[in-house]
Amino acid sequence: MNDITSLKTWQKCFLLVLSFLIVAFGQPVWSGWIGLFAAVGGFACFWRVLLDVPNAKERFCMAMGWYAGVQVVQLSWFFSHPYVYIYAVTLFCAWLMGIQWGFLAIWIKPEILRKFSNLLALAGLWTILEWSRLFLLTGLPFNPVGLSL
Repeated sequence: MNDITSLKTWQKCFLLVLSFLIVAFGQPVWSGWIGLFAAVGGFACFWRVLLDVPNAKERFCMAMGWYAGVQVVQLSWFFSHPYVYIYAVTLFCAWLMGIQWGFLAIWIKPEILRKFSNLLALAGLWTILEWSRLFLLTGLPFNPVGLSL
């Protein structure tokens, strides 16, 4: 039984935009206090919206797009490169990171989050995905989202 109150469409849109702005611009280098707010509230707003999406495929797509967008903002310093190809590289890296985040979002369901051991398992999965990005996938050792946390 799902005991979470369903959100209205405008509430979902508001929380998605709010979470995107808080997390995307919540880098400690840009603003120390908003980095803390991103870690505490930005992700919570996004997870709350995901809890209202019953279909795993929709959760994956929503999370992939949201996180890829966050990464494009946070990796925007790539665009200072003088050659145009860097846009494709940045978008590709953001897309890869979005896929990882989408994979994690598949498991964000009310019944999964009821047990503390499942919460620890999700945190561990996220850590493994971050680690795999560093050593196996892109070699991208800096993740501004991780810095906010």
